[in-house]
Amino acid sequence: MSIVFKPKIPERYVAPKHSRNKSPTKGYLTNYEIKRLIHLRSLLVPYHEVAAMMGRSYTVWQRAVTEYELTETIASRRNDLIEGEYL
Repeated sequence: MSIVFKPKIPERYVAPKHSRNKSPTKGYLTNYEIKRLIHLRSLLVPYHEVAAMMGRSYTVWQRAVTEYELTETIASRRNDLIEGEYL
């Protein structure tokens, strides 16, 4: 008697191919949503409130900042708001 489990899989079974070429948010956000995200994050609005306002989960918005490389844009917009140049 063998202790090793050997599943009985039929020969005709073909495993589905899972490919994730794109991440879920890449190419999925509109320009309006990206601009609004930049504006809200420059005002230091938390991701949970951004999610409530814009209708998606907060992880989508967290990942969008890194995927679209918005960190520098948000920081520069925040500095402009502090200096009073962008009103």
